[in-house]
Amino acid sequence: LSASPQSTTGLVLTRNQTQLIAPKVSSEIGTDSMTFGFESEGFVDEMTKQQAVDRLNGMNRRGATVQFKSTRYHQRGVGRTIYKLEDDGSVQGTGNRYAPFELVTPVIGRNSTVDKFKLALDRLRSIGARNDSTGGVHIHLQASGLTWEQQRNWYLNAYLLQPFLMQCVPYSWRGRDFSHQIQTTTERAVKIAEATSYM
Repeated sequence: LSASPQSTTGLVLTRNQTQLIAPKVSSEIGTDSMTFGFESEGFVDEMTKQQAVDRLNGMNRRGATVQFKSTRYHQRGVGRTIYKLEDDGSVQGTGNRYAPFELVTPVIGRNSTVDKFKLALDRLRSIGARNDSTGGVHIHLQASGLTWEQQRNWYLNAYLLQPFLMQCVPYSWRGRDFSHQIQTTTERAVKIAEATSYM
């Protein structure tokens, strides 16, 4: 960001106040501690969800194993390394015969889990999995190891950049339960920017 970035909110912050936190997180708490979870809705054509899982698991080779499981929505107790294809009725899909799903990953953080995440996405693409405007993507970030300054900068960057980030959201998702913008005032954002501890 520039020295004095200004978003469409009219809020102007210093360069320090709008510093992106990723490099600081890596140096202060280590990349292994910065974990996340990824969820994406999509569908496969001309097969059931279980058939898709069977094809995906059939690709496993020694040293390149990614385990998938077909589950109900928010089903628990399936294992910490399992990639779930959950039931999802919100995805409309296309074609005469399709199976909607929500991909839910295990916790991702270390290099090995990132590699498996990439492999899981490659395998889904290889069987024709895709999405459309009825599906969404969201990422859960582990924030427990972040300092107050890092959390503040994260919030402020999201607030400043949200007019641009929202352009990535399909019109069909804007305003839905899980796709809201940060609701605050410019005055409150300035107070947060100037704060040195939790308000």
